[in-house]
Amino acid sequence: MRKNVTICFRTNENLRKTLERVAKADKLSLSTVIESFIARSLEERKEQKAIEQEKRRYARKQVAAPAFISASGSETKDYKTGVIIDISLGGLRISVPKDHTFEIHTDERTSDFDTLFALPNERRPVNVKCKPQSVFHANGDTQIGASFVDADFNSYQTIRDYLV
Repeated sequence: MRKNVTICFRTNENLRKTLERVAKADKLSLSTVIESFIARSLEERKEQKAIEQEKRRYARKQVAAPAFISASGSETKDYKTGVIIDISLGGLRISVPKDHTFEIHTDERTSDFDTLFALPNERRPVNVKCKPQSVFHANGDTQIGASFVDADFNSYQTIRDYLV
């Protein structure tokens, strides 16, 4: 690559000496060493930005709302307790005790579940059917990231009002 642009910058004596030692040890010019450090730093930054980029369609809002969950379609609604950790217009993340009695799967055996909860400062309870997208263990609990499958108009309106 042809180098045809000059960039000048000020630095301290210690950094200059360190860079010169690296250049001498690697048998490179000082310019090449500085350029390689900058290029590597920019590449790492680009990779980090790609990792940090939000993949969700809707922004999440953190919350601590008690919730009840049960397996969808079960004849008897056997609700278990949990806590909604964050919520968006597209879904939620809920934390349940690790020993909950029904299984949550994210593969072909995916089992929808019903969630009933109340958001802070909202008068109407929210009742939504969710589809699990991710399940992981943290802090002794099981956390489930789920997308909304079905919500009645009032429940969706309550979530929207809370997020605005």
